[in-house]
Amino acid sequence: TSASQTLLVFYSSSLPRGFDTTRTQRMQASRGSYTGFRIPAEVVRADGGTTYVYIFKEGVAEKREVDILWEQNGYYIVSANNTDPGMLKLNDLIILNDTKLYENKFID
Repeated sequence: TSASQTLLVFYSSSLPRGFDTTRTQRMQASRGSYTGFRIPAEVVRADGGTTYVYIFKEGVAEKREVDILWEQNGYYIVSANNTDPGMLKLNDLIILNDTKLYENKFID
């Protein structure tokens, strides 16, 4: 391939009914990238259209909103918004494995 062309090879174990295998098929491949924090999907909660996690801060649980960008294999990529105080930030300690959390719950 040249610098302006790339060869992609796709494989499928089944073909759609009526798929013409004797001719070339036009297709479009899209590629994207996401930048943010990778967090386990099971810690994300939803309420009224808002998604959030609980973090540990000074001995209590606090809510931090998350903006989900991508989901795959049991994880989310969420935006890294370091300007909004209500959003998850770098170095926030996400609370794992506790299903009975609420705002300002004391954490041992």
